[in-house]
Amino acid sequence: MKFAVVSALLVACILTLVSITIGYVSGDLILVDQSAVISEEKAAVVFVIGGHANSQGLNFNSSLVQNTVYNTVKNYGFIGIVSVDGSPEVIHAASYDINDMYKSASDTILESDAREKANNIIYNMQSITADDAEADYLESLRLASRLLSSLDGYDSKQIIVIGTGLSTTGVLDFSNNLISAEPEVIAELLSEKSEIPSFSDMTVYWQQLGDVAEPQNELTAKQRLNLKNVWQAIVEAGGGSFVYDESIANSADTAAQLPEVTPIELPQDTPISFDPVSFESLSADAFEDLVILTESQVTFIEDKS
Repeated sequence: MKFAVVSALLVACILTLVSITIGYVSGDLILVDQSAVISEEKAAVVFVIGGHANSQGLNFNSSLVQNTVYNTVKNYGFIGIVSVDGSPEVIHAASYDINDMYKSASDTILESDAREKANNIIYNMQSITADDAEADYLESLRLASRLLSSLDGYDSKQIIVIGTGLSTTGVLDFSNNLISAEPEVIAELLSEKSEIPSFSDMTVYWQQLGDVAEPQNELTAKQRLNLKNVWQAIVEAGGGSFVYDESIANSADTAAQLPEVTPIELPQDTPISFDPVSFESLSADAFEDLVILTESQVTFIEDKS
């Protein structure tokens, strides 16, 4: 699957270059948001795609994905793709710069070309799935970081992660009850082992963090928050900035046959409850100790409140 995606992306680059030459652009494969926020920044972006089991459908129609891909292509930036599984790998890495002779084409042609390239990239992203069992997000981020660190001449460097963030293998295995651990402690332990990637001058955006699917049990709100805080602590310990994206999961069927990812056993929180008897007893005790201030203990300064 990964080889097929790489081939398709390379073909897309060639075809769109031809489209500039002849001034013709074919119909969109999927809709890139026509109201996208336009940026003039030449960015290098690596997408880390968690197309593995136990995950809800990945949302490639989010503003984060569509606007980033379009703006990166339009400004002749760089796009890389890392596939998350038990043995992550870079499956695409390409500059979307074009020959200077083509940059003199009309704005309409250049914009149409950028949209077609963006559509092709996003279309092919949707077919990226895991090849190997388990999921190693820390190693996936390390690959993304190394790829960006090798590049020069860009205004910004970004990593966009789309996935649950629940690693089930590698040095950061959440099956070791890490979902309840203090984020700063995890970051410190990783730092002691020199396992934190360098995120210097990089921004990591994370979409669909904690969006798991059966057989993985749902995370509680507290566990989701701690998961976010763990990855934020790791990114910031590596010198980067962390941005959590609220985009919701895709409602598409996720029952595709994928390599197994071991469900992580999550500690169960005790549901809150209300005991009227205990409340009445507490209220009575509270009023027994009520302190009443006398008039002489409460004074007001004239003309002030």
